[in-house]
Amino acid sequence: MIELARARGIYDLLEVAEITEWLDRSQAQFDLIAACDCLVYFGDLKQVAGPAAKRLKPGGYFAFTVERGDRYPLHLTYSGRFTHHPDHIREVAVKSGLILASLKEGFLRMEGGVEVTGLLVLLWKAGDA
Repeated sequence: MIELARARGIYDLLEVAEITEWLDRSQAQFDLIAACDCLVYFGDLKQVAGPAAKRLKPGGYFAFTVERGDRYPLHLTYSGRFTHHPDHIREVAVKSGLILASLKEGFLRMEGGVEVTGLLVLLWKAGDA
């Protein structure tokens, strides 16, 4: 994937790293952090949202998707991916010092010919936009 991204020639910087470690060590500040269909490999999302919140500028957003689950707070599925209950997302926002700006259900992808329902999440860091 990194080689495909590099070939596009549109990115200022590309790095290969484990997300939580990178967020912890980085001093960069962002207006937007987006994670599409990758947080399904994390159980408790506080381990990502907390470090992401530290990297957001005041008024910044953390946008991500996860698979929606009915089991609270989360569930490890046969695929090795986690599903997350909407209440877990709400708790993660609060514990990370972020505000839940939007939480909607939506289509993520097809898997085995079946639509995967996800949560489309937008968290906001209070402050001047």
